[in-house]
Amino acid sequence: MANYTKYALIKELSDAAGVKRKEARLLLDALFSVACREAKIGGFSIPGLCRVDVITKKERRMRNPQTGQTILIAEHQAPRIRILKKAKDTIVPGKKNFVIPLMEDGVTPAAAEEEALAVLPREIIYDDFSSAVSFKCKDCGGEIEAPAAAVGLTSECPVCGKPVVIPTESEPGTIHGPKIEIPSLDMQVEEVVKRTFAGAETAAQKNQTIRIDLSTLDLSAPEAPKPKERIVSFFCKNCRQELEAPAEMMGMQSDCPDCGASFEVPFFSEPGTLHGSDLDKGDGKKTGKMSSRTIRIEMPDF
Repeated sequence: MANYTKYALIKELSDAAGVKRKEARLLLDALFSVACREAKIGGFSIPGLCRVDVITKKERRMRNPQTGQTILIAEHQAPRIRILKKAKDTIVPGKKNFVIPLMEDGVTPAAAEEEALAVLPREIIYDDFSSAVSFKCKDCGGEIEAPAAAVGLTSECPVCGKPVVIPTESEPGTIHGPKIEIPSLDMQVEEVVKRTFAGAETAAQKNQTIRIDLSTLDLSAPEAPKPKERIVSFFCKNCRQELEAPAEMMGMQSDCPDCGASFEVPFFSEPGTLHGSDLDKGDGKKTGKMSSRTIRIEMPDF
């Protein structure tokens, strides 16, 4: 069965309300903007359907199943969507009231199971970038961002595909690391002067004029290094059109510009795409060929 796309929804709303499809699309986009805005403030409800709000998840301890190391997930905010009772009864009608038997100590089986699961280590959320580290690949120099929950694990560089180990701290000069201090022109001149006079003191000749050579200095103003833009590439689940999006859209909902199907932008590039881990970056012809078939998704304006 084909997925119900955004295009199909707009067409059905347009036919039902007797308006143009362009007007139906504008109303749907306005509903999305209002829902996102109000969900951040105090919650937003679509009458009879669902309610969207933001909750604060408390800090909790997790266990790395590969190393056995216990890590702490910091307190963070997360969106929550709850379906309303009217929608539940409409989607799954004929709901029955079941009688839940009690155990010997007066506890329900569900409560006993929940209490038993509370003492077990929960699943680690590896796609939580609220606390992240950044570093550069030793082979290709590409900047990589990884969640703090993956510290110590071995993964693949999304640029060249070589194995990398997630460090405990962000490297200087990366997005989450400390800035690299570039010495000023005065400091460079002072360092040259110190080296020159230090060499003159050890020389046997005296009463000679010492000439300072400043030709080796770059007297132009230093430029701050520009961070490399991170791009993810993937396939549309509906039409298999290859797409790419900036890192700011990771985890956001968007629509395929080819078929209109809705999807969530992934956190890593899929294999076989322009920025996938199995792509040979050394082949410039291959990169150009794949980039011509890839559609770029831009950040929406809210």
